[in-house]
Amino acid sequence: MGHEWDALTYDRVALPQTRWGGQVLDRLELAGDEAVLDAGCGTGRVTEMLLSRLPRAGWSRSTPRLRCSTRRAAGSAATAAG
Repeated sequence: MGHEWDALTYDRVALPQTRWGGQVLDRLELAGDEAVLDAGCGTGRVTEMLLSRLPRAGWSRSTPRLRCSTRRAAGSAATAAG
């Protein structure tokens, strides 16, 4: 089994990755009805931005990252799938 990153620490220091992800999302021409699988390795920050533009997005299957993403998405339309 591979190394599991500390998701809370990663979330706290992931601002550069979030900015880069936002820049990539800004370049996408989306109609809003696309289905997307987010195969990233983060805690949901970029997925959260993607959710504002699309009805569905996939989540990391990493248990600690999924927990962090779920907490971030609490109260939003996001649904975490295990």
